[in-house]
Amino acid sequence: MAGDNYSIYCGSTLIATASGRRAYMDNFKGAVYMHRGNSFLIKSVDKAKKDIMTEPFTGNYYTMPTTDKNTMVEKSIFQKEEGGISTCFFAD
Repeated sequence: MAGDNYSIYCGSTLIATASGRRAYMDNFKGAVYMHRGNSFLIKSVDKAKKDIMTEPFTGNYYTMPTTDKNTMVEKSIFQKEEGGISTCFFAD
């Protein structure tokens, strides 16, 4: 599943794709999927066809991914502050 790509549909319209890992962790049945400012409820995940079926969602809740991500910055190569906003560029 991790190396597979899944197609995300609303009805018969392809709205996005997701990696297999993301499909498993973020796009599970019953999850609220947010895409380009719109919310969709995931109705089914077909692992054989690699399709995720959604429908428009107007509810007043959201779901959280089943993963927890942390990012550590090891080295800043450039930093600039302007107008009270700090921007940084990093390299590995």
